[in-house]
Amino acid sequence: MADYNINAVTRRVVFSGSAGTGPYAFTFEILDENDIAVYFNATLLTLTTDYTVSINANGTGSVTIVVGTNVPTTPDGDDSITIVGARDIERTTDFVTAGDFRASAINEQLDALTIFDQQISERVDRSIIAPVTDPTTIDMTLPAKADRLGKALLFNSSTGNPEAGPTADEITNVQTYATNASNSATASANSATASATSATLSQDWATKTNGQVASTDYASKAWAIGGTGVTDTASAGAAKEWATEAEDNTVDGTEYSAKHYSAKASASATAAAASAAAAAAAASSNLYSTVTTLTTGTTDVEIANNGTYYLCDTSGGNITINLPAIGTDEGTRFGFQKVGASNSVSFVRDGTDTINGGTSYTLTQDTEVVLLIADDNTPDNWIATIQSQTLADETTITKTGSTFAVKDDGITPAKIQGGVNAQSGTSYTLVIGDAFKTVTMNNASANTLTIPTNASVAFSVGDRIDVVMLGAGTTTITGASGVTLNGVASPTTGGAIAAQYAAASCLKIATDTWLLIGNHGGVS
Repeated sequence: MADYNINAVTRRVVFSGSAGTGPYAFTFEILDENDIAVYFNATLLTLTTDYTVSINANGTGSVTIVVGTNVPTTPDGDDSITIVGARDIERTTDFVTAGDFRASAINEQLDALTIFDQQISERVDRSIIAPVTDPTTIDMTLPAKADRLGKALLFNSSTGNPEAGPTADEITNVQTYATNASNSATASANSATASATSATLSQDWATKTNGQVASTDYASKAWAIGGTGVTDTASAGAAKEWATEAEDNTVDGTEYSAKHYSAKASASATAAAASAAAAAAAASSNLYSTVTTLTTGTTDVEIANNGTYYLCDTSGGNITINLPAIGTDEGTRFGFQKVGASNSVSFVRDGTDTINGGTSYTLTQDTEVVLLIADDNTPDNWIATIQSQTLADETTITKTGSTFAVKDDGITPAKIQGGVNAQSGTSYTLVIGDAFKTVTMNNASANTLTIPTNASVAFSVGDRIDVVMLGAGTTTITGASGVTLNGVASPTTGGAIAAQYAAASCLKIATDTWLLIGNHGGVS
């Protein structure tokens, strides 16, 4: 036998049959062609009859399939070819006292032992084993044969060790019980529905106003076939009379029969049919003819869906619309309305088509509506027009055409949401969220509030922040480098609030110019 390294590789490889009869190469070393087993799908093949082996100089090799016996036809991609190490675990060489002790013989024995180890390792890798990090007390021994016959395998909830579970019959019985329970629930629901229907019918019969029951109204039978107090009686009349009295004859002296109204209705129906035909003709020219609801996921819209209005419910997730190729179908139109405050509706073009000249389009606002119209152009383009209407309350905001504007004096103090930003440190720099709020400075030691530059925090001209000195420590209001603070004795050192619980207001009057108003030190 040859002498070569036995490398650390898995002694099993599985191929699809897409290579036909092969050859199928394996990268683990063997000493003899009998050192492997070959499977076609789940069938163990026979050397020479079903396959041949070619061994390379380094011990690796390949297998070529022989068609005809256990491989009935040439393998294809639906088949699998498995090659696995299968050297017989035996020792056929024995070193005797004073006999030859050749390196080649020793290498051969060591190679065989390594192959055996790799074969065992490969087989162990396919068995159920506990993770190496499991407790040392784990016991993966299966239950005894008598205990596990016909039963599912479970793992103990405390130890994690294997144990016998329910039998197949018990599992089947659970399914049967579940099915029976479901059938019972369905039967109960049907009974409840029938009872509800009966109750509704009974209520109808009980509350009718035509026919005395319990000495207060007439029974249904009296109203159906006539009787004392019903037939030919003013403000009464039997059902037969109400049904068959001739046209233009009254039943109770004031009202007419069904036959009368039927004749009149027939004439009206003829006129209505003509109106309906006209309405149908008008309806055929309307913008939309069908309404379809879409939910989460991707939907392919086709040219055949022309005139469809889609309600896109995004409450469960995003919706993607794949638009069709426009081709020569100019004028094809679809409407899409986003329903839901969360998520979005995205439109994807086909090929080189564009959407408003771009590659995509998205709806993000709840109740937003867009009309897409196909334009057969170069390139083909979907014209996206927003259809949803936004109204103004005309007290705070006005609308002229598509332009919105804030009314003069429309923003009143009641419409500005105030708030308190409580600070307890010895220094604080204003942030954009402080606009029109109150900042409290509460510290026993002297503390400083700094107004930042416009480049740092872009407050709007006219923004105001009120500052209250809650703590005993003096609060000084100053501007950052580049900020002019008017209304104080020293713009560089700022102004100090006069006393605990006193307050001052910071008013922005230009880009980096502020005015300090209120109970603070000297004014410049």
